[in-house]
Amino acid sequence: YSCCCHLLSVCAARVAANRLSRLQPDALHQTSKRGNLYLYIEEGNECKFNTMPTLLIRMYFSLYHPPSFKEYTRSYHTIHYARYTPCAVKYQRWSRFFDIFSVDLWITLVFSLVFAVITVSCISRCRHKSHSHEFKSYSNILSVAANIIAVSLSVGVDRQPRTASLCVFFLSWVCYSVAISTVFQAYFTSYVIEPGYEETIKIVDQMSKFDRKFGYVDLFKGFFSESYGVDYSENFKEFVACPDFYTSIKWATDYHNFSTIVDDFTKEIWRAGGMSTDENNRPLLCEMEGGDVTKLHIGFAVRNGRFILECINGVIDRIIETGINIHAKGQFIQEVKLKNRLSYPAIVDTYIDINVRHMQPVFYILLLGYSLAVASFVVEIMCSCSSSAGIVTDLKAVHTTKCDSMAGIGSNF
Repeated sequence: YSCCCHLLSVCAARVAANRLSRLQPDALHQTSKRGNLYLYIEEGNECKFNTMPTLLIRMYFSLYHPPSFKEYTRSYHTIHYARYTPCAVKYQRWSRFFDIFSVDLWITLVFSLVFAVITVSCISRCRHKSHSHEFKSYSNILSVAANIIAVSLSVGVDRQPRTASLCVFFLSWVCYSVAISTVFQAYFTSYVIEPGYEETIKIVDQMSKFDRKFGYVDLFKGFFSESYGVDYSENFKEFVACPDFYTSIKWATDYHNFSTIVDDFTKEIWRAGGMSTDENNRPLLCEMEGGDVTKLHIGFAVRNGRFILECINGVIDRIIETGINIHAKGQFIQEVKLKNRLSYPAIVDTYIDINVRHMQPVFYILLLGYSLAVASFVVEIMCSCSSSAGIVTDLKAVHTTKCDSMAGIGSNF
């Protein structure tokens, strides 16, 4: 806005220097309710404040045609609007658990477990028929399944097999389980620490494949109508009206729930303020290919037929040739950088910031494993105590029976 005021002052000074009219100093910074900056030029002996101003700063789109009673000067600044979509959307940490292996590999692992259980049971029963006794833990189907799953989870079994054929198969299954568990643990640890990012929408035609809404403000409502020859209903699932431009960008960058329209100037400001990337220096919003919406030109609106149009165009041409507008834009961006104390990314910033929050799932899994181990240990002790008590009771009963029988024999003699 300050740049517009300075430019308007330059144009007013140029008009006054050429003696095209006399400028009222008090009317230089008159503003309307919409924020348009007006320049009233006195005509005759009376300054007409109640009529259409001779000159005002106006923003107009490239598809917009001015009314018949006014015309626009050359633009001294152009803002490009395009469709942007969230591109730094992380996967949920626990959702990546089943993505470690493909569906085919998960099915193969399940069939491998079933095949191993059946094979061990068959080998044990065949050896039992050939008078090669095997432990009961390899004869019962439930015990065999428990041992096979324990080996798959890198947990020891209570007894090793005796027969040579069962030992060979058991050793091969241990090697297979070690290979699978090593790969699983490597990918699982990496996914727990950094789950990765979802696939980014690159072109507008892909919007129909993703269940993602499109947010816009009332300013761009006209661009979604058929009056401009564009039909967006096939590319977007649902439109969401946002209260303001800042809210639409905030929802897109923080909640990743829809795509929106962003201009290049706002993107530069967010980049200067360090708000355009996540903790891994990945951009939060990415421009879609073929997603150009329109261009917003900033210039002056002059009443039709006014002779100051060429004079103002000459001033704007000189400002653009000297690069004053580019310098003013760069100075504003630099002020934003200094205000937010932006630090440029270095090599150290490319590493992942791992803290306790990333390791919480690992600690929870470890705690769950310890809890299950303690519970199984307690159950095993209770079962052992109950079995020992039963054995002692049986021995006492046998001993009592023998004593009674011996006493009976003695009485007979």
